[in-house]
Amino acid sequence: MRIQTRILGVLAIVVTAALLAGGPSRAAGVISEWSTDFGAMRLHVDEDLRVSGGYDHKGGQIKGLMTIGGRITAYWLQGDAGRRCRKEAYGTHYWGVVVWDLTPAGDLVGHWSYCRDAVGSGGTWAGQLEAGPSPLVLVRGGGYDRRRNLETAAGDALLNLLDALSER
Repeated sequence: MRIQTRILGVLAIVVTAALLAGGPSRAAGVISEWSTDFGAMRLHVDEDLRVSGGYDHKGGQIKGLMTIGGRITAYWLQGDAGRRCRKEAYGTHYWGVVVWDLTPAGDLVGHWSYCRDAVGSGGTWAGQLEAGPSPLVLVRGGGYDRRRNLETAAGDALLNLLDALSER
C-alpha cells in the first residue's frame, strides 16, 4: 500500500507539473486588468483555463487554474510577505492560496491565506475589472470546448491528491 501511495504521489507530481508548465498554450485566451485590494493586477487565462499574472503589491505573481464555473484557484507568490512558509513554492517561501469567484458584473470576489492555511484565514481579496474581457468569456462565450478542459479537470484532481499526499 505504501508503494502505491508513493507511485500515485510521483504520478501526481509529474502530471501536475506538465499541466501547470509555462509552455505555449493552444490558444491565446484573454488578458484582463483589474483594480484589487492588493493593487493593479493583470491576469492571463488561456483557453485551457490556466491562469497566470502579476499584481503590484510586493511584485506578486499568480499561478493557477480556472474552473468552467468561473472560480479561480491559484497560488499567490511574492519575494517577501508577512509570513514565511516552511515549504517553498515556485522558488519562494512567501506564498499562499487565493480563491476568487468571477461575477457577471466583472468583479473578483475572493479570499486568501498564507502557505497552506485555510483559505480565507488571511482575509478577503476583491477586485474590479478595469480593462480587457472577463475570463468568463472563455466558458460562457460559446467558444469553449469542454472536452479540451479534461486535462485541467484532471489537473485539479491531481493537485488535490498531491496536497493530500504531502500532508502525510
